[in-house]
Amino acid sequence: MNNGIWVKDKNRIRMLNYNDITHICYRQGISEIRNGHDVLKHVHMPLCRLEKSLPLSMFFRTHRNFIINRAYIEVFDKACQHVRLRNGATVPVSRRKRKLFQLFVDQKINN
Repeated sequence: MNNGIWVKDKNRIRMLNYNDITHICYRQGISEIRNGHDVLKHVHMPLCRLEKSLPLSMFFRTHRNFIINRAYIEVFDKACQHVRLRNGATVPVSRRKRKLFQLFVDQKINN
């Protein structure tokens, strides 16, 4: 069973556990796999490719530059169109994805 995502370091390949990833953001051609405010790994890979390797039941792409882990959602502020994660990080939710994201959040509450 796959419990994480494989990333390449300088001389080795290691697995980052899905539960350790709060969100992923894409900036200037680099995807940052993050745990709260700390960067676990910089990856030279488009976000769409990373998104395909993540389980849909755990992760949601809220914006063209952000993917979040369902387990870390604390508050979804529809008015401000942001999600606050348990670690205090704030991630935007695009207008296009708002309805789908609401279903994703509702599914979390029901599980």
